[in-house]
Amino acid sequence: MSAEGVNRCYGMQELRGYTARATDCDIGKVHGFYFDDRVWTIRYLVVDTGTWFAGRRVSLSTAALGKPEKESCVIPQSLCERPYWLLLKLTGSLDELAL
Repeated sequence: MSAEGVNRCYGMQELRGYTARATDCDIGKVHGFYFDDRVWTIRYLVVDTGTWFAGRRVSLSTAALGKPEKESCVIPQSLCERPYWLLLKLTGSLDELAL
């Protein structure tokens, strides 16, 4: 692994448009960020789901995210799509979703 890949920092503009990938499917494209200005960190990625979940946006906690993959423009996460489907089925909405 190159020295760049060890502790590389990514700018928010660079990550916009990356694919958010669950363990079993692609969730969508990174659209924006929720930034905590008290501690200067990104808390959530806002992901546009495209045709998945009728074109809604969901918030993904950075706690569940893996290291961005620059070559494939993917940000992996440690969750599968099942929690999203369960919430949609139980509530009829994803408005409360913040994983």
